[in-house]
Amino acid sequence: AAKHNATPAQVILAWAMGEGYSVIPSSTKRKNLESNLKAQNLQLDAEDKKAIAALDCNDRLVSPEGLAPEWD
Repeated sequence: AAKHNATPAQVILAWAMGEGYSVIPSSTKRKNLESNLKAQNLQLDAEDKKAIAALDCNDRLVSPEGLAPEWD
């Protein structure tokens, strides 16, 4: 995010849109909504995309007992 002078939210929104995902960001704060819109103008290069794709470990980072239902 610092490389692009952007927020982490802007970077991941730009990545998701670049991958063809439909994104529906929301916030109760106007400044966050305005910030999210700036993701449309963010250009990620191949190195950025590769680094973001490598983050997917297919693991839950937070799974408090009783919060998420058992799917399997």
